Amino acid sequence: NACLTDEALNPPTPDAPRDFLPHCPSFIINTTDSLWEGPLDDLPRVTRTFFDKGWQSNAMGGVIKQKDMLGFFQETRGQMPGCKIIVRDLVCSGNDIDGYKAILAYVFQAQGAAVNGMVMWYLQRVEGRWTYMQEWLYQDNAAMSQQLGQAVPPAWVSPVPQRCSIEQPSWTPQPGLAATAASWSAPATDRGFSNQCLNHGELVPPTRDAPREFLGHCASWLVRATDALWHGAVEDIDGAVDEFFAKGWNSETNHGSTVGAANLKDAVRDWRAAFPDLQIHVLDSYCMGNDVDGYKAAMPDRWVGTHTGPSRLFGKPTGRRAVMAGVAVSRIMQIDGKWKFTSEWTWHDWASLYQQLGVELPTVEKAATAACEPVFTW
Repeated sequence: NACLTDEALNPPTPDAPRDFLPHCPSFIINTTDSLWEGPLDDLPRVTRTFFDKGWQSNAMGGVIKQKDMLGFFQETRGQMPGCKIIVRDLVCSGNDIDGYKAILAYVFQAQGAAVNGMVMWYLQRVEGRWTYMQEWLYQDNAAMSQQLGQAVPPAWVSPVPQRCSIEQPSWTPQPGLAATAASWSAPATDRGFSNQCLNHGELVPPTRDAPREFLGHCASWLVRATDALWHGAVEDIDGAVDEFFAKGWNSETNHGSTVGAANLKDAVRDWRAAFPDLQIHVLDSYCMGNDVDGYKAAMPDRWVGTHTGPSRLFGKPTGRRAVMAGVAVSRIMQIDGKWKFTSEWTWHDWASLYQQLGVELPTVEKAATAACEPVFTW
């Protein structure tokens, strides 16, 4: 992925204002609560006001267009009364000219089931108002089926990406436009639940005017770390982990947890033994934070490989080639003068991978549903 340089990944307008950046988390929380917790009769206004006419959601093989959005939310909330989107964390990155890319880590809770998900957006100004332009949605629907006692449906198989292709929308500069603060107002909710407890600055870096020297290199640093760990020589795995990961690093995923850099080394060796031709295609990369409080980073990716080796996860080699889509949200801190991953929260389409390999999908535990608890703290 070395062709994904700072120039390819970063917003193109240097020194552009970032007036919307500290408001971006609350904007996303407010619109999320309006869609899922607000009055049903307010849905037409919300979908019309905050979503561009050309908006569409690319949801694991399916596409929802703006004209169908209202019906989708009315149907889902009607069929699953009491369903909730519990915000776990989010990352916003960009500026007021080039727009913002954002990712929301969440838990979807309905009918006694709870599963992890990730949604990514591109936001730009339309007629002076910040507006959702595009969406990519990943949710563990296989785990939802398991928890509801239903048959797991055939999984979507994501296409193999072209090398060094950024699948999220390209930055689209809109100079000279002002956005109205009125679009950031808190929503009315009528179901006794909201994510407003995260709307008091917890998701925004606390140190104002802190330097952002690393921000311009953070996206390509993620790419370099990924390549070093997954595409370097197998005998260099330990060195890559030591260079880029803190000793106490931990990972929470929709398919289990890993704690400690030593266990990460074992996990990477197991994956690379099972899939010797493994390629992890980075589809985008962006960061939020500063040099004092550290950074939160988002990286959608796609794993491509052939199962020709033994594996603790998948058993004997099947000889099958598989593709798995996913997203990683990471916490990066400076330790002894070096930037390192300290933790991550990831979603990958494990159900699709198991089905492509012809291996039985293990039971996935119900996702944690504690509200008001960000995955990462500054």
